[in-house]
Amino acid sequence: MQDLPDDFSSNLNSLTLSCNFELRHLAKIFQHCSNLRTLDIKFSNFDRTSKKSNILPSLPNLQTLKVDITFLHLPKVNLHQHVPNLTSLTLLFSEDLPVPQPILDFVSPRLRELDLQVNFPHEPASHFHQIWHAKFPLLTHFVCYLERIDKPPQPYDPASKLERFLDQSWTHLESAKLYRVLYNRWQYLDFLPASEEGSLFSQLSRTCSTLRQLSLGMLKLQEEQFVQLCELPHLRVLHIEESTVHTPGLDSCRIVASLVELSLQSTEIDDTTAFNEFIGRTFPNLARLSAHNCKNLFEVAELSFSRLEALEHLSVRQILPLSWGYLANLSTFPVLRTVTIFCDRFADYSPDQRQAGVVSGSIRTLTVTAELNDEILRRLILLEIFSYLSVDYRRSASLVCRRWNILAFGSGSVQLNVTILNRNRSMDKSYRRSLSRSKRAYRHLKLVDCRHALALQLEHLAEIVQLCSNIRLLDVKFSNFEQISQKSVLLRPLVNLEILKVDIGFLNLPGINLSQLAPNVTSLTIVYSEDLAVPAPVLDHYGPRLRQLILLRFECHLGRHDGSDDPYDPITDMDRILEHCEHLLVAKFYRVTYLPRLTLKLSHLCTNLRELSLGMIRVTAQHFVHICQLQQLKYLHIEESSVETPNFQCYQVLDSLTELSLHAASFDSSDQFNDLVRHAFPALSSFCRDLYYIAEVKFWGLQLLEQLSVRQIDPISWEFIVNLSYLPLLKTVTLICSNFPEYTLDHLPHFVSTSIQTLSILAELTDATLSRLVCFFPNLRLLKLRNPTGCTADGIRSAQKLVPECLFEVPARF
Repeated sequence: MQDLPDDFSSNLNSLTLSCNFELRHLAKIFQHCSNLRTLDIKFSNFDRTSKKSNILPSLPNLQTLKVDITFLHLPKVNLHQHVPNLTSLTLLFSEDLPVPQPILDFVSPRLRELDLQVNFPHEPASHFHQIWHAKFPLLTHFVCYLERIDKPPQPYDPASKLERFLDQSWTHLESAKLYRVLYNRWQYLDFLPASEEGSLFSQLSRTCSTLRQLSLGMLKLQEEQFVQLCELPHLRVLHIEESTVHTPGLDSCRIVASLVELSLQSTEIDDTTAFNEFIGRTFPNLARLSAHNCKNLFEVAELSFSRLEALEHLSVRQILPLSWGYLANLSTFPVLRTVTIFCDRFADYSPDQRQAGVVSGSIRTLTVTAELNDEILRRLILLEIFSYLSVDYRRSASLVCRRWNILAFGSGSVQLNVTILNRNRSMDKSYRRSLSRSKRAYRHLKLVDCRHALALQLEHLAEIVQLCSNIRLLDVKFSNFEQISQKSVLLRPLVNLEILKVDIGFLNLPGINLSQLAPNVTSLTIVYSEDLAVPAPVLDHYGPRLRQLILLRFECHLGRHDGSDDPYDPITDMDRILEHCEHLLVAKFYRVTYLPRLTLKLSHLCTNLRELSLGMIRVTAQHFVHICQLQQLKYLHIEESSVETPNFQCYQVLDSLTELSLHAASFDSSDQFNDLVRHAFPALSSFCRDLYYIAEVKFWGLQLLEQLSVRQIDPISWEFIVNLSYLPLLKTVTLICSNFPEYTLDHLPHFVSTSIQTLSILAELTDATLSRLVCFFPNLRLLKLRNPTGCTADGIRSAQKLVPECLFEVPARF
């Protein structure tokens, strides 16, 4: 270490020392590391009798220091002289020594992160208590980890020793007004372990109002402690490990809408079914769930995933084999994108489990760590291949063998379309024969009426439903039904139906009891082809259950609202719908008039809304004011609409929004809209703009943007490409345009962005344009050329040499 070149040592930013050094050697090492930002010394047996001076030289850039408490007791170690800009301190207490008071006085007003790890075998002395008396006005991250490395000489009493000391310490902090001010500045807090009977949780709920992340370990979590944790208004991440959880009652805790991530490791759950119901109700916006080695948690026989509609990422680790029924239940997550599975192996696959073939159309990434036999591996590979095939290719694949026939048309990804050509024609016998012989559990059914002016017989729907009783989706939104029989038509109950798309007339058919026909619907689409209201029994039953609502052609005429004798009042009907759907997560409105009242009602009633889509309407400045009040909104989609942007002072910051998508949208002022995006949506990570003039986009305010998609008819200018340098976290770019113009910039930058790793282009390219593009992004790992008209094979090979670590995806002709 002492012989390292000076240039190398002076450029070091982080240094970790894990082996013992004499103090004189340690001083020589530090002399050449003046630019260190992080220093981690992992040993503690220093020679404290040495009189060597200047052990720690001046390190003005050092911000993070991780040392043993004995290091602070070395002679000539003076932190206020050597590390004046220290903000993070980790102390390992291998011995019962106090923090030197001058050092504590220096670090306490400037520390943002404090990590205390105590592992000496006996109860700490009273001078350890000095830390709790210091002021930490800037502290945001506090970790307290205590453990024994030896058994105490007397029998271990969990109500005394370190656990009791920790309780007494926090009780003392609670009684001082100063520490309530301190608590209010904390954002992250880890406790490993804490006492199960202390007042810690009540203190957290009363004093840590800004807490964002909480980790708990080696605890027994009772119902009253969960109640106190649920009082934290801004908690976003909760980690529980090596603990026992007693599930509270469903109505005992308030709903924590802010929690988006839950991690459970080596935790025992007393009642699995009740716990699944508890997290589904209490944490409605949960997007990440991790369950690793949890006893009795998520066993196959007790799965209950139906309430986690917002879950996007799932990670499961268990020792026992994972059943195929477990995978089949993943279909209940409508927006699940990433699944990670660690297990011993998969259970044997039986022929009666065919419905678990293709489970989810939303999952994009699947990571499996398990012992896979050849049959399971082949099945997973085939499922992945078939997921990219069209229906015609799947039909051809299904004729190869019985196994491919089952996998190619899995019930989760195939939609059964029934086309009725004539109102007087009964169902063709071949339909009935094919459906009854198939025995395939169809989960999607769409009724296609080729003659929309004609009414369909309700008896036809009853006959189809009788043969497809397991469907999950029913789409009859463009079908006009009539009942030709005087007797009521009996429709078989569809207990598995979750997604229903209907015309408003269907909801008003006499004799139709939707609460009995489809009791478990969570997504409802209504097309308003005529002026009818949603029946009150439908709202009463579905309103509290709905997670997704889509309204098409909902027209509110103000003239009819004032003094009209018409029994149908569209504004009142709209109010009734939203008042019943307070738990909505997804709302989509197309061709809806009088939108300000709608968005106002959404902002007041549907506070948990996560996704909002608006189409074929005029979005005014007042709409944006209401939208920015939806503080849980993550996705906003606007298409085929005209947009009027508000003034800078009119809206509040919506820091929950991460995805903004604009398709064929026109704007009254691009500059004002760019101001809106930059200031109102600071957490935006995905931005898509289609068919819009892009040259006026200002990128430098979107510091968290990771994905950008641009589609336009005109060429994309080189100024636009160069402006990508203002996006420091940008990783994925998709460009769809006619071509790129001739390069006319005064100066040619060496590169535009080092963060971009994936670039997809659909445009006419020349060899010179392609070479210039890859030079702008030196860290490219994947380049997709979807239609490189104008490029030659030699030009593509030349571009590959410029970025040798990049994978090129090009059409087969190249």
